[in-house]
Amino acid sequence: MRANNHYFINDEGDPEYNILFRENPTFYTITVEVYNQYTVLPPGYTDPSGGTNLMTSNQSPSLVLSEGYGKLIGYSPQTIGNNSSYPGGGKQFNGDITPEIDPVSSVNIVCNAVENELQLNKVLYSFLPDTEFGGYIKIEPASLHWHDVQSGLYHNISLAFEDDKGNKLQIIDNAIQTHVVFRDKPVNNII
Repeated sequence: MRANNHYFINDEGDPEYNILFRENPTFYTITVEVYNQYTVLPPGYTDPSGGTNLMTSNQSPSLVLSEGYGKLIGYSPQTIGNNSSYPGGGKQFNGDITPEIDPVSSVNIVCNAVENELQLNKVLYSFLPDTEFGGYIKIEPASLHWHDVQSGLYHNISLAFEDDKGNKLQIIDNAIQTHVVFRDKPVNNII
């Protein structure tokens, strides 16, 4: 859009587009907002195209989503906006499928206190997510997993959720429950 001058410069000197993409944590989707294009520029606005962006009627731009790009941002193939005129100046569209921007193949729970000689990171537990996007994940290991704790004093012990590449996961849910048990290491296999 920028390369083709399909934008306006607002009164603060910033580019303004008639299509916006916003993360929507309520619906676990990407919301596409389309706004009617200007027929007359607001005061202080400029048109870098020399006037070709102005329309003869208030109609929105069209966004054609192919199967590949639509799937990436969570939309089935469709045309959004479709040169329609929207009362109030614009309309919002929510994706109808799960976005696949960065699929997570496994989730690692890492802990700053774990001593794990076999791995460079501090993985406490790993699991494969098997729920739909935005669904409730409930993991109950079949048995307890014991790890050594690094020697030292701890002011806090932190847990984090990472993908298989070590990237922190963007988790929206604020009602996560985890249970961590600490005990002395058994001597001669006696608890």
